[in-house]
Formats: sequence, structure tokens, C-alpha cells
Amino acid sequence: MVDVNDFTKKSPAFFTLSVYLLNIFEKQDINTLIQSVSLNKIITLPQIIPGSVSCINFSNGKKPVTMCLPDKNQANNVIKAFSQIMKCRMGDNLKDTPVTTIQNILKTSCLGLDVGFDIDKFKGDLNLARASLQTAMITALKNAAKNLKSAIIAPKKEDINAKLDGKAQTQ
Repeated sequence: MVDVNDFTKKSPAFFTLSVYLLNIFEKQDINTLIQSVSLNKIITLPQIIPGSVSCINFSNGKKPVTMCLPDKNQANNVIKAFSQIMKCRMGDNLKDTPVTTIQNILKTSCLGLDVGFDIDKFKGDLNLARASLQTAMITALKNAAKNLKSAIIAPKKEDINAKLDGKAQTQ
């Protein structure tokens, strides 16, 4: 939307919404990114803007992001999807899930890396458990990066010089 005070002044745009970001592009082309907002920065649940039929406001406390959709039903679907994403980010529906299931999900979604931690140590302290899980994930990613570095074979100096001189052999 071009003018938040006049809903008839709109410009076309392409939006993406993930569990991390709300992105606005001029068109469906990654090279036309206008704005990217972390969902952590969205301070209120989006809602249809009063006076509009299908325009939604995502407030990040600074520059609001407004998305106008073809009809009210599509606007409500985006609001519902956003709410589901935020519930998922907060662990909705996981409270009754066995720890082993959550650990298997984490292992699968983290490229098979071991991100295990001992849940019994935290005795219900959610903040401590979250911090421990984050530490376990960071450690797993650091180990993966270290293993990847050791798996990369550096080219020989002669090969680099040959490429620079245009004498490299192609295989």
C-alpha cells in the first residue's frame, strides 16, 4: 500500500511469510526485495485495518508493513496462517509430546546432528531448558562446520598458479 490513509492507493507486491521472516518484494523475483521483517519484531497480531476490506497491518513498532489482498477471505487466511506460525514458534501442541519424539524431530530437522540435552536437569525451568537446547544446537552446528572444514581439500599452489596463468588442465 502506498498511503495508509487512502486504501485506494496501492502498488503491486509479492509477499513471503516463513517462521522467521515477512518479506516484501516488488514482484516475484528475489532481486526486488523491498523490506524484510523478522517475526520477532512484529509486536501485535496482524488484523484487517479498520476502514479497509482486505488490508492487513503487520506492526513492528517502526515502519508498518501493510498487505492488501483481493478479498476479506484471503486476508483472514493470512491472519490465520500467521497465528499458526506464531503458535508453532512458541511450541504449541508440544507440551504433551514425549521428549524422545521432540529429540527425534530436532535430530531430523538439524541435518542429523546430535542436539540432545538432558531435560531432567531443568525441573520445569523453561528458560534454562531453552538455553540448554540452544547451546546444544550451536555446539552441534560448530562441530558440523569443523568437520566440513577438515573434509575440504585445499588445492595445491601449483594448480592455483596454473589456473591464473590459463594453463590449467580441465578434467
